[in-house]
Amino acid sequence: TPAPTEVLHPLLFGIGAAWVDALRAAGVPTAAAIGHSLGEYAALYAADRGDRRALAALVRARGDALARCAGGAMVAVRGDWHSSDSAPKT
Repeated sequence: TPAPTEVLHPLLFGIGAAWVDALRAAGVPTAAAIGHSLGEYAALYAADRGDRRALAALVRARGDALARCAGGAMVAVRGDWHSSDSAPKT
């Protein structure tokens, strides 16, 4: 059984932030930071755009909010973006 979102999200952020701290302690400078979805919070930490405690609080609030979304799901759509059949219609 997967961990609940409100537990998993702070855990994943903590792992990302710990990697940033370990690399900094080893003398590896941050040249760039990028993340997707939850990973954006670790990227913000790596880019010195928020302290660990404040970002962890945001991640916790995000996880709590997502946990309250009953029956949620993700979908992946495969297609050729340049094809008029696959491009989003506005």
